[in-house]
Amino acid sequence: MPWKLGVVAWLIPRPVRDWLYGRIASNRYRLFGKYDTCLLLTPDHRSRFLDE
Repeated sequence: MPWKLGVVAWLIPRPVRDWLYGRIASNRYRLFGKYDTCLLLTPDHRSRFLDE
């Protein structure tokens, strides 16, 4: 599904995409929320990272 949306995005002219990105970026906290603190990884998520 995301790949299909990416193909459609290429059909939209770059100035329109840039304008839309700017609108979302300037309102991202209102749209998606904001955390007061940094999130810590759960053990499940931590196991997905490669150790050095």
